[in-house]
Amino acid sequence: MRTGQLLGLMMCAALFGNVSNASAEDHDSHVAVIDGIRLVHPWVRAADAGGSTLVFMDIENADKPVRLTHVRTGAAERAEVLGIVMNGTELSTAAIGAVDIPVGELQLDPGGLAIKLDGLSDELAVGEEIDIVLTFEPGGELIAHPEVEPADAREHHHAGHSHN
Repeated sequence: MRTGQLLGLMMCAALFGNVSNASAEDHDSHVAVIDGIRLVHPWVRAADAGGSTLVFMDIENADKPVRLTHVRTGAAERAEVLGIVMNGTELSTAAIGAVDIPVGELQLDPGGLAIKLDGLSDELAVGEEIDIVLTFEPGGELIAHPEVEPADAREHHHAGHSHN
C-alpha cells in the first residue's frame, strides 16, 4: 500500500440526506470522520505514473455548512476539485475551486464532481490505496484512503452497502 464553481455543476451539490455525527477517524479505511463530516467509500481509478486520474467519494455533513477549500496528496504533483460535464458526446472538465458542502450529502462521482490528480508519482494499481488530505473550513483536515479501482470503473467495487 502507498501513502500518499460553475453554476450548472453546483446543482450536483443539491443532494441532501440524513447523516450521523462523529468526531474521530474510523478504523475502517472506507470512512474518515471529523466534526460531523464523513468521507465514505473513497476510490480512485488506476493510472500510470506521470499520468492523471480521478478520485470519487461521498461527503456526508451532519453538522453545519462547510467548504472544501483544498485537496492534496503525496501521490501526485497536483490535486484539484473538478466538475465533469458532457458537451454532446465529449466529456470535459473544469476546475471549480472551493466547494460549499451543505448539511446533507455531496457525491463526488463520475457524473458530476471529482478530485483530479495530475502528475502521479507512481503507478496506481488495482487494490492499492493512497492517502489524500481534504481541508474543510471550518472543520480542518481529513485524510481519506481511496482504494484503486480499474481505470474504467464507474463506482467503488462494493458501493451500496452502509457504513453507519
